[in-house]
Order: sequence, then structure tokens, then C-alpha cells
Amino acid sequence: MPFDVDVGLERKRTFESEVHLWNELWQLVSDFGVGDGAEFVTTSQPGEVNTEEIYDSTAKVSRRTAANALLGLLWPDGANSIELDVIHPALKDDDEALDYFQQARDKLVAAMDDPKAGLTVRLKEYMNSQLSYGTSGIFAFEGTKSRFRFQAKDVKTMKIAEDEDGFVDTTYIETERTVRQLVMRFGKEALSGKTQELAKNNKFEEKIKVLHIIEPRMERDEEKKDNKNMAWASIHMEVEAKHVIKESGFQEFPGGVTRYDKEIDEKYGRSPMIDGISDILEINTARESRNVAREKTLDPPLAVYDDGRLGGGIINTSAGALNVVNVAGRAGQNRSPIEPLFTVGDINVVTEEIEELKQAISSHFNIDRLLDLNNDTQMTLGEAQMRRGRTDLSMGTLIARQIMEGFTPLVSRCFNMMMRSGELGLPEGSEEYNARVAAGEEPLIMPESVAKLAGSGQEVYRIVYNTPAARMLQAEEAAGIIQTWNQGQVMANTNPEVLDNLDGDKSIRRLATIWGGKSILRREEIGTDEEPSVKDIREARAQAAQQQQENAQAQQQLENAKLAGEVQQQEE
Repeated sequence: MPFDVDVGLERKRTFESEVHLWNELWQLVSDFGVGDGAEFVTTSQPGEVNTEEIYDSTAKVSRRTAANALLGLLWPDGANSIELDVIHPALKDDDEALDYFQQARDKLVAAMDDPKAGLTVRLKEYMNSQLSYGTSGIFAFEGTKSRFRFQAKDVKTMKIAEDEDGFVDTTYIETERTVRQLVMRFGKEALSGKTQELAKNNKFEEKIKVLHIIEPRMERDEEKKDNKNMAWASIHMEVEAKHVIKESGFQEFPGGVTRYDKEIDEKYGRSPMIDGISDILEINTARESRNVAREKTLDPPLAVYDDGRLGGGIINTSAGALNVVNVAGRAGQNRSPIEPLFTVGDINVVTEEIEELKQAISSHFNIDRLLDLNNDTQMTLGEAQMRRGRTDLSMGTLIARQIMEGFTPLVSRCFNMMMRSGELGLPEGSEEYNARVAAGEEPLIMPESVAKLAGSGQEVYRIVYNTPAARMLQAEEAAGIIQTWNQGQVMANTNPEVLDNLDGDKSIRRLATIWGGKSILRREEIGTDEEPSVKDIREARAQAAQQQQENAQAQQQLENAKLAGEVQQQEE
């Protein structure tokens, strides 16, 4: 069924009306916190930045620091921060399947970390918007210069809707594109008649409003595999011309939209800058007041005495002002004909207030938790663990939301795209495999055990993050494992059988995963000549022990036979 333009535009107006009250809040954030000249309520020109009324940059600095720290926790080593953990029971001990997933993971990491894809840059934009406006998205599309084309979007251009579980599954993104950009991407024939006329007249820099709609497709033929029957619709249209440029689709939502923090029944997130906007406005006023006071202190207003009346009846208290004052009746007093007017109070009061506000703004961004600022204080190991524990507990929900709504959907999207294209392996001997080999390619071979599960809907793997953020979320589990073993050792002094309840292999593997040491673990079942598995080592140890026991028994038999012979000789 063709896309209904009028229905799409009506939904767009509905989404815009829903953020009417948010717009004023976002405008304050833009004007006094970010200074990016975004247009939510007011209008601005391209490149315009609000600096005339901004006297303090604490919020900007805190945002930058927090964004870098959060990305350091969540994505410290680029896509190399992720692992593919095989969880399907049929593949857990399948050495061929484990090797395959490791190679598939390496290919995925290389594609995501391609500098031309720009994921690192887009993630920084995404995180800046998280801390500023509370809602932003990171998306993965088919690339032209690289395997992927990553995009970050925020509330300046994006309106959202949720599914029944409260996750974002719909985005309406309105942007301005030049005629040249539209022609290069979609082709002249796909554009409206008006835009084609602009291109014909070489007006390539004229800007056209384009709406990109991504939403679940309500009516589709699931038997068909073309992009117009995929689970998610993707519509590009010219807004003013009401013209559909391109109708396509995705098999999954093409990324993740994250809300930094969210209240019940609200769609849009709340950011540290939104929570701290009152402190940001107050420190801006305090800075302005201190600037005025400092200027008047360095260049105070002056009083000049003469025989006339007070100059116009007005006292000008601005810096460098000149006030004419009547000296009638005071001529006999020994006074300077020119003296300053003291109109400034105690500046230190404002300075103290500014420092308090800077600390308050910093706490909104969790700077004290994201960074260890206590470098001058020596702590015992126990004190350090207690402090880290408090940090982990306070930041756990924030980290979990970022992983659940943003990073995991993004990685899954990239994995699925490469899997469908055959880049992550093909069954050996399949038609597509043979065609690629004939073309000179060397496709990755997908084991038969994995191919049977592909498309079955069963969970075969899960994304595991080898990051400080993941270890932070699992720190309590690690402490619990260690504490259980310590207590078990104590109890074993009176009841040794209690240790039968504890699985040492499982414990050490889980701790290695939590602490980021999984790379040094040996395989459990099947190894190689260069790297034997745990099973191989234990079997070799058992064989050596058995051989040693057999040798000891043989030696004992020889000694017994010798002794028996000597006894027999003595008897004879």
C-alpha cells in the first residue's frame, strides 16, 4: 500500500504539538548552556551563536568533561570493546562455531571502526546531545565511502514515538538539504517538479525541507522480502511539495534512541543541563553582576563639585560616569573637587556564590562520580573499594540505560546488516558461496551448526561489553563471588564437604569476564597444539599421574620380586 503523505504530515504536526512545552526548556538550554543557536522558540541565522548574554561556561565545560568520561566508560577501545558470547547450548562446546564467531566479531569490529564511517565522531555528538537535551539517537545505514554510514540525531530535528514497551520505535526527522545534495543522493528524477526545475536552472544551493520517517510498517506482505514490505518503513519526502522522494524499509529499527533520564509517562528524556538550568541561569547572572562590580571598582563613577545644581537630578553609577553635584553650603569644608562614588558592595560574596554554583552544576553532570578528583588523598584498599562501590551504585542505572537503549541496538543493527549481506560467513558449498569463490573472493565459512540456527529466531549469541562500564555494573557480582569463596574456606575448616557446592572453573571464568581478563582464559574443551584446552591439560596431567603410578607399581613389583628372591636364597 503506497505511503499516505497527508497522514504522515498530520502525524508530524501531532508530534510537534507534543513538544510545545519542551521547546521553551530546550531553548533555555541552547541559549545559556550550549550556545549552539538552536531554534526551538526563537529563530537564528546559520552559524549564529549566542554569546552576548553568556557570562559563564561552567555548564559547557562540565558537559564536555562528562561526555568524554561517559564514552571512556562505555566505548573505551572503539568497537573492539565488544565481544560476541555464544550462548546457545548446542554451540557452547562447538570449537568450529566458537572460531567462526570470533572471526565474525573481528570483521564486525573492523567495519564499525573504519574511520570513513565516522562512528567515533558521531558518538561524541550523540553523547553531547544526551547531556544537553536528554534525548538523542545513533543510527547505522548503508554507507557509500565505507561499509556503514553512522548518523547522530537529537531533538533539534527529531521527534519520536514509543512502542508498547516504552522503547523508541518511530522517528520523524526533518532537515534542510540543498538541491545539490538531493540530486546526488536520490537522483533528479526522484525529486518533485519544483526541485527539478531548481536543478535545471542551476540553483543547487537552494534549501529544501526533507522529512525522513522511520516507523513500524502497519500493513505489509510478510511473504515478500522487498524493502517495501520490511518491518520498518523508511520514507523520504519533500515537506512543502508533499512529494515522496523514496519509499524503502529496514528489517529492524536502524539504531537506538536513548533518553538520559526519564520520568514516568514522558517520552523525552531529561538531561543534566535540564536539571541544572536554574543553577546555570543563576551563575550566569552572578557572573554578570561580578563583571559589572569589577568594572565599577576599577573605573568608579566620579562626583564633580561646582556651584550648580545636581546634574539633571540623575546619579549615573556606571563605570567611568561623571556626576555634577551642588556644593552650596559646603564651600568651607576641605573636600576634593573630584571624588569617586562608592557604589559597589563586597565582591567576595558574589565570588563565593559563584563557587557554590559551579559545584552544584558539576554535581548535576556527575563529574565527582565519573572522575576521581581525590588525587591528593591516600586511601586504603578497603576505602577505595567502598568509594568505588558507591560510585557504581549511583551510576549503574545511567550506564544500563545507555547500553540498553543506545549501544546494544546499534551493534545488533550492524551485525544483522553484515550477516544478511554474507560478509559474516556463508555455508560452504551454497550457491552464493560458490558464486563468490568464482568471483575471486574468499568468504568466511559459516559452520553447518550455525547455519541451521540462522533465522530460527533462537538466541545464538549475546553482545558482551569489555568496558569499564560493564565491569562497574557487575562489580557487586564479582565481590559476591569472592566473598562466597572466602566464607567457604572458613566453613571448610570444620566441614570440608561444604566446598563441594562451589564450582571453581565457573567462578574463575565469570570473574575473568567481569574484570576484563577473558582474553587470557584457555578454551574449556577443544584446544590446539599451540594452545591446549583446559580439558587437554587435565587429561595430560591425569595420564602423567597414571603413568607415574604405574611406574611406581612396577618399581614396587621389582623390589618385591627381588626381596622374594633373596628370602628364597636364604631359605635354601
